[in-house]
Order: sequence, then C-alpha cells, then structure tokens
Amino acid sequence: PALSARRLRFNQFASVEYQQEPYMTPRDFLFSVMLEKVDRKLQKRVLTKKDVDQMLASSARVRPGSELFRTLGDNGLVSYTEYLFLLTILTKPHTGFHIAFKMLDVDGNEHVDKKEFLKLITANNSSASLGAQRPAEEAEGVNTSLQTLFFGRN
Repeated sequence: PALSARRLRFNQFASVEYQQEPYMTPRDFLFSVMLEKVDRKLQKRVLTKKDVDQMLASSARVRPGSELFRTLGDNGLVSYTEYLFLLTILTKPHTGFHIAFKMLDVDGNEHVDKKEFLKLITANNSSASLGAQRPAEEAEGVNTSLQTLFFGRN
C-alpha cells in the first residue's frame, strides 16, 4: 500500500527508531519544516529503553517559554501523529484549535489532560490521512517529548 506524502516526508527526516517505529528528534522536525529535502542519507539510530528514558528526562527539564525544539536538538522524540499535529498548528488558524480543545475538555476544567490530548492527536491523524491508508500506530505506551513536557514523565 502507498504511503501518504506526509508519511514519506516524516520517514525521510526521522533519524531514530524505537520498538521498530521511526521517530523524529526535535532537530529532525525543524529540518523537515525548513529544508526542501534531506541533504544526507540517514541511517536511523536504534534506541534502547535507556536512550528513550534519557531523552524524556531531558524533555522534563525544559522550562516553559524556552525554545523547545532548539533546546532539545537530537535529545527528544516526536511521533508521526505529533508531527501531523505540529504541522497542523503551523498551518491552521488558531480558532480551529480553540474549538477542538473546548470539545475535548470533557470535564470542563479548561485544561486538556493526557487522555484528552491523545484523542486530539488521534483525531488530527485520522483527518490528515483521509483517503490514504491509516499509518501504523506508534509503539504502544511510548511517551514522547511533547507528552513529557505537557503532562510529566509518568
């Protein structure tokens, strides 16, 4: 089955792999947005659980208001669904996200918890891949840098 153009681009720039699933680092994401094409052949670095834990520890230390992607560089994980989410944030009007977050704030506390956030990510992923085969899900239970930053390591 053919992969969508976005999935192909994600795979081209993703430089790490964990549990047989490709991931971007924050630096990879920046390059994917700024560059026309990958200017080098990437051999994906296979991460161990220890590597991922170290990356998430770095993500947990990032302070609000800092330049997240520049601060973390190659020391963080971005999943495919988060890649789609981040691209959507960069290209869609703010009002659409405000409405989506209000809809997902099930308990009405004006905060989106991790469960609600993952629903938004899944909904964004589904709408972005309409007409294409649904991409493989990320490795089960893997926290990423965005999830760690927003909701903590646990």
